[in-house]
Amino acid sequence: MASIIDKHGNIAFFGRLSWGNFFDWLVTLCLGGIIMLTTLALGGVRPDTHLTLLPLFAGLLALHGLWLALDNESPKRLSQVPLFFVPGLLWMLCSVLWLSPVPWRGWHEMVYALEVFIVLWVLANNVRTRAHLWLLILMALAPSVVAIFNGFYQFFQDPGRMAGAMTDYRVEIDPEFLGRATGSFADPNAFAAFLLILLPFLLIAAAVPRLPKILRVLAFYIALMFLGAVAFTQSYWAAAMVVLLLALVPWFCFRALKRRVLFSSPWACSRPVRFSSAWWRSTRCSKRGWPAPFRRRARGCASCSGGRHWPWPPSTPSPGWGRAPTAPASSRARAWLWPMPRSPRITTTSSS
Repeated sequence: MASIIDKHGNIAFFGRLSWGNFFDWLVTLCLGGIIMLTTLALGGVRPDTHLTLLPLFAGLLALHGLWLALDNESPKRLSQVPLFFVPGLLWMLCSVLWLSPVPWRGWHEMVYALEVFIVLWVLANNVRTRAHLWLLILMALAPSVVAIFNGFYQFFQDPGRMAGAMTDYRVEIDPEFLGRATGSFADPNAFAAFLLILLPFLLIAAAVPRLPKILRVLAFYIALMFLGAVAFTQSYWAAAMVVLLLALVPWFCFRALKRRVLFSSPWACSRPVRFSSAWWRSTRCSKRGWPAPFRRRARGCASCSGGRHWPWPPSTPSPGWGRAPTAPASSRARAWLWPMPRSPRITTTSSS
C-alpha cells in the first residue's frame, strides 16, 4: 500500500509534515475566513460589523505567533516589505490623537488601517506556496457567488434589495445607487473593485493552454459572470479597467510574441476609441442637451420608469466635476470614464 508521505516527509498539496506547516495552513484558512466575512458584510464599511471581525483578527495574530514559535525552518524568512507602511500608521495615530477635529471618526480609520496592515503582514509571510495561494483564491471566490447573484437580482428584479450587514437592524440601499448592482457591498464602485481584483485569475486560468479543458471552460464561464456583474454596476471606470485587463492578460498566458500581440492589440486599440467616444458624447450633450439614453433612471422618478442608472442629467451634479451642463467637456469625459469615489451612505430603519 502506497504511503501518502514521501521519503522527504512531505504530503501532496499539504507540504511538510510538521507543526509549523500545520499552523501555516490554519493561518491561511483564518485569513480566507476574514476575506469571506468582510465580503458578505457590505465590504466592512460599517464600524459595527468590524466587531464581528475583530475576534478573527485576534485569532489570526495568535496563529501567526504559534507558526513563528513552532516552525523549524532555519533561518526564518520574514518579509520586511510591510514595515515600510509603519510610518504611515504612526502618522495616522498622531493625526487621531492631536490633529483630527473628529477623533472618533479617525479611530475608525485607524482600526481599518491596522487590519489592512495585519492582512498584508500575513500575506507576505505565510501565503508563500502555490497551494496556499490557490486555497486563498478559492475562498475569496466563494462569496462572489452570493454577491453576483444579489447583483443580478438587483439589476433585473429589485433595485432596492440590500445584502445583510451582520447587524441586528435593517439596512437599506442609498437611493443614489438604485438601479445599479451593489452585490454584497454598500455601493457599486466597491463591488466593481472586488470583481476586478479576482477577474485576472479567472481570465488567466481560462487562457493558459496547459490547464485542463474543463477547468478552462469553467473559468471562462465564471469570468463571463464577473464581466456581466461589472457591467451591471454601471461604473464606467471599471469598464475602462476591464479593457486594460483584457489587453494585459495575454502577456501572462502565452509565450509566443505573435499570440500576445494578436490577443492584446484589439483591446489596447479600443482604449483611445473609448475615450474619444466619451469626449464626443460629452461635447454633444453640452451643445444639444442630454439625449434620452443618457438620462438617469431611478425607480419612482416622475419623468421616466425602470430602475437603470445612467450618466448624469442636467439637474444632477456629476461626482467630483461640478454640474453636468456647465463643466468642461474634458472634465465630463473624465467623470464618465472614472468617477470620483464616494463614501457610501446607508439608510438604517427599524427592524419592525
